[in-house]
Amino acid sequence: MREKVAFDTNVYIGIFNKGLYYEEVKAFNRVMYLLHPVLHELWMGARGEAEVRHLLRFSKKFVKLKRLVQPDPSTQIF
Repeated sequence: MREKVAFDTNVYIGIFNKGLYYEEVKAFNRVMYLLHPVLHELWMGARGEAEVRHLLRFSKKFVKLKRLVQPDPSTQIF
């Protein structure tokens, strides 16, 4: 069974904006998940239509594969 992995926002920002970490991420033989708070942070930082379109395509892939991890409301209450 392949290992599961989720990346923090700074990794995606490095990949999207500067091409950083691309080889490291590509080399993973793991199942990638996207955490909803990370997606939210990416949306908050999106500037312009091109970035919005990119995030739409990017997030739709995770939704289609059922790999978008959404927190349960009960975990948000302390």
